[in-house]
Amino acid sequence: MKTVISKTRCANIYTFFNMKRTHFIVFSIVSILLTASCQKEKGMVTLGAKIVDNNTKVYIENSTPKWNNGDPVWVNGDGSHTISDADGTNAKIRNVSSQAPFVAIYPAEYASGEASNPTVDIPAVQVYETDGNNQKVIAPMAAVSNDNSLFFYNLCSLVKVTVENNTGAGLYLKKITIKANASNLSGSVPLTINTDVETVTAGDVTENGMKTATLTFSNCTVSAGTNRDFYIAVAPFSNSNDITITVYTINNKKFSRTRNIASLTCNTIASARLKVSTLQDYGYFTVDGNETKVLFSPGNLQYKSSDRNDNGIFRFAEHQYDYVGNATDGYGNVYVNGEKCNNLIYSYSSSFHTNNKWIDLFGWGTSGFSIKGCFAGSTNNQYGPNGNINGTDYDWGVYNNSLGSGWRTMTKDEWGYLFESRNSPTINNVVAKYLQVKITGVTVGTQDINVRGIVIFPDDYEWPEDIPLPTTLNTLYPFNNSTNLQQYSLQQWGKLEDAGAVLLPSCGYRDGLGSTINNQLKEPDNLYYWSSTNSGGDKAYCLGVFFNTTPKTFNTRYSQYRKFGCSVRLVKDVQ
Repeated sequence: MKTVISKTRCANIYTFFNMKRTHFIVFSIVSILLTASCQKEKGMVTLGAKIVDNNTKVYIENSTPKWNNGDPVWVNGDGSHTISDADGTNAKIRNVSSQAPFVAIYPAEYASGEASNPTVDIPAVQVYETDGNNQKVIAPMAAVSNDNSLFFYNLCSLVKVTVENNTGAGLYLKKITIKANASNLSGSVPLTINTDVETVTAGDVTENGMKTATLTFSNCTVSAGTNRDFYIAVAPFSNSNDITITVYTINNKKFSRTRNIASLTCNTIASARLKVSTLQDYGYFTVDGNETKVLFSPGNLQYKSSDRNDNGIFRFAEHQYDYVGNATDGYGNVYVNGEKCNNLIYSYSSSFHTNNKWIDLFGWGTSGFSIKGCFAGSTNNQYGPNGNINGTDYDWGVYNNSLGSGWRTMTKDEWGYLFESRNSPTINNVVAKYLQVKITGVTVGTQDINVRGIVIFPDDYEWPEDIPLPTTLNTLYPFNNSTNLQQYSLQQWGKLEDAGAVLLPSCGYRDGLGSTINNQLKEPDNLYYWSSTNSGGDKAYCLGVFFNTTPKTFNTRYSQYRKFGCSVRLVKDVQ
């Protein structure tokens, strides 16, 4: 699993630029200077902020850095120094025992090496966050001083991407990727320290670098007919490059533009405007005879309760292949980004509600409205209303606005139309209704897991040229059948996903209370996804796929007991 740097451990740099050109341009801007005074006797550094030129178009939260108590600062090779007494404008770094010259890097987790020969890491993956309407751009800074005044310089370049949405519908963004044909844009950057004039500059990425930098989104929309600006920090480079910027929507449609850049140095900006007008009918799935089209959420639904009153959080899984598992396998009993996951629920009143564990198997209609998100009652009539839940607060997508607006659960007939009646794309001269897969090379915590599941393809799908064509379309095999079962590596799956493929991972199910978990093994055999359609007082319909039964069964209208914990995958109507 990838590591995400906590926002409380970084300097939050807010950037605003007034760009009028519609093509790539590069120009110098005035350096951002963070001033600091150092009292050697007391071993303390006081931090502040300063803008050298009032006409600059770059500033730090109205010329004030957001220092946070506990933020680490790397000083002369020692990353154990932390900020204290922060008031938003000033802060102190205690226990600075080194002698001048002082070399400092902020935040400390980006720094490595010796004080005389330091390096700084430019993150390959950056997470889109905002404070109000302003984007936070996380970028490392460095300073050197022979006396009591430290000036922190931004070590990155910024690439500004303006997305102009001319599709007539909202664009739901998944990521923006910048790729260079020659130079590395992220990785370890060597710093040049000049103590004579007290400056720090960053060079090209040398070793273990990547030619990409990516900005990821959890919930971001560019409304129809509007523009929106995004900033990505990249490492400087000195050679000419073709830079390709690609915008991915959550249904994995991509739109790219390539321009040549002679070089990017510290404190420079490259700007590109992407006029997006070709995404409207790509990557969507038709779910009824009225040509209603939907896009799928970026991953299965997950939930964590925070107290005994079940005031919890819903989110989408980080990857399409993510699933929680039981107490000892899958995500179960392991920490993912510091958070424990476990689908065991012994009773509604148990201490589970204070354990902060993520689950992804839900009883029917447990959206957080009326019946709580992780509720696990022993009888079926404790779940949902007497009728269907579509359009009601029992629908996970309708009730949980934290996921973004417009999400919903598909009906049983929509699941059926998706697999049985729509004009599915043709792949390898076969109409591709679904593809059973095993994805290899997935690591969860310390475990290696082969993720099993069903892949479906949008109405208009182009198979990636460098991925082997499938030979087992629309056919079910036991998962232990290594001869016929279609297998792809994690890297190969990434290319299928980028082209628009959707994975419904096989997550098994929970039989009521968590004391009994069926088919919830390390690599579950069967797959269950709830619909919003009622099936009498005790049951509701779901998509059910049974790989290891005799005969093997694919049922788009499987009637399941409501108390069973099944997977939830939400969709959004295309407007």
